[in-house]
Amino acid sequence: MATREADIPLSRDTVMGELQAYGTASQQLNTWIAGEQALGLLRAAHAAGILAATETPRTTNEIARVTGLDSQRAADILYALNAHGVVEREGEAYRLAANFALLLAPTAFQTLPDLLARSAMMAGVLEASVAPDHAYTVLSAQDALVLARGAAPNPLSPVFVAYMGMVAAQLPELRARWDAGARHIEFGCGAGGGLLGFVAAHLRLTAVGVEIHGTVLAEARRRAEAVGIADRVELRHADALDGAEADTYDSAFWAQQFFAAASRPAMYAVVMRTLKPGGFLILPTFVPSEPPASEEALHTPAGQAYALSRIRFGHWGVPALTADELHAEAEAAGFAFVRRAPFSTSFLLLFQRPV
Repeated sequence: MATREADIPLSRDTVMGELQAYGTASQQLNTWIAGEQALGLLRAAHAAGILAATETPRTTNEIARVTGLDSQRAADILYALNAHGVVEREGEAYRLAANFALLLAPTAFQTLPDLLARSAMMAGVLEASVAPDHAYTVLSAQDALVLARGAAPNPLSPVFVAYMGMVAAQLPELRARWDAGARHIEFGCGAGGGLLGFVAAHLRLTAVGVEIHGTVLAEARRRAEAVGIADRVELRHADALDGAEADTYDSAFWAQQFFAAASRPAMYAVVMRTLKPGGFLILPTFVPSEPPASEEALHTPAGQAYALSRIRFGHWGVPALTADELHAEAEAAGFAFVRRAPFSTSFLLLFQRPV
């Protein structure tokens, strides 16, 4: 009878070598799994009110009373949060760590709840990426709202408003008009992050925001009221391709990174018709705007982020254009290039409608 391979005893060195090889092979995967579990813990702690409860030092029993959790469950969660640096121990009390307190503040540049919700939603997009593509416009109301809130900075942040003023300063032709009192329109305004930031930073600027998702537009309206600029912002629930008043606006911002390839030629025509002769078009580039320059760069965090972004936006039928490709696309549509300005991790491209 033939001897099966499984019947041959393995030496200790062979076993230990195989275990070591398995440990090395699974190291990266285990890191991802640990990160996924840590995010799950953080979402649960936020949903239960534990993070808010620890903004001031509280004992485990006090946190249990505030959140309605039993003491042992609260103790276990706080122990794990402490292990991950989310809370810090102060004697018998726990306090939210400084970094997470900053992220949880309502005036944070981007708030922790929005970032957590967006990360879960985007993971779902990646899991669905092998299914047939569908446009951003057919996202569910909840997914569209989560994406809009998590994608744009918080207009309640004074740092963000000041930053938007600094961005406009790099576009002097545009800033001169805005400071003089211009009419601006944004196609695909989302929850209003960029639109409201520009209006808040320029006291004589009035603007129109156009957004196809009603739930997202309602959030933009709520934010405009919270910032105190609702009287200078008109928000319209409409398809951007339906356009707006012709020859009316001094400037337009088109959130092109959410528009599928098939809609882009018509959208350029809409913007051209909407602007006054000599009016300015602002185009944000893809984030991050440039692909990795080498195989080595692809394996960096920035390269990995770019690769995942291409999948997510590609699933919505949106081309991941480089800054140069976007430049060429806008010029082919008849716009004259003015300048490029840094914007967060990407660029803003400024064009002008020919006079």
